[in-house]
Amino acid sequence: MKKLFILSLVFVSFISYGQEAQKKDKNFTLNLKQKQRPSFDMVIYYGTTNKFGFDFNFNTKTNLVWGFGFSGGLKGGIGKNYSETMGPNAFSSDIYEIKVRENLGFYGTFGYAIDKLTIGAKLGYGSSLKFFNAYDELQILSPNGYYYTSQDAGGKVLSGVFMSYKLKTMLSPYIGYDNFNGANFGTFFRF
Repeated sequence: MKKLFILSLVFVSFISYGQEAQKKDKNFTLNLKQKQRPSFDMVIYYGTTNKFGFDFNFNTKTNLVWGFGFSGGLKGGIGKNYSETMGPNAFSSDIYEIKVRENLGFYGTFGYAIDKLTIGAKLGYGSSLKFFNAYDELQILSPNGYYYTSQDAGGKVLSGVFMSYKLKTMLSPYIGYDNFNGANFGTFFRF
């Protein structure tokens, strides 16, 4: 379902791009050899898996786009953090929930700019944490009884695609999809 949604967003974006270009010039053709002026894009986005991300992309004269980015998620623990002082097996009978949350992602970006449209990809690494949420009935470890411990749960290769379109306004749209953040919706500033 997510893939179908992303494909429809990409399709609508390309249709909108073509319609805007045709309004300006009745004999519209896509000029792949048109040189861009060097610029810098700062992207801020929100992923559907409750993560925020930032990309920093550099556009070269040869229309190549390259950069880096990172994203971070919300914590998965409830209550007071005891990860530094005890492990999950200290009071294993108190554990009521175990969650694995993707935590931080770091990646490189690369792509190609065609006029005002940029299409690119991401490749990097995403780390995960395993949260052990627990409840202490005697409320010794925390005032409300809830506490958690966490440990590293490994990582995975982060890969995805993105697309952005420069409007005449200060903020411009950015969409993408990757296996760490899910669908990404955001905006970018070009300097």
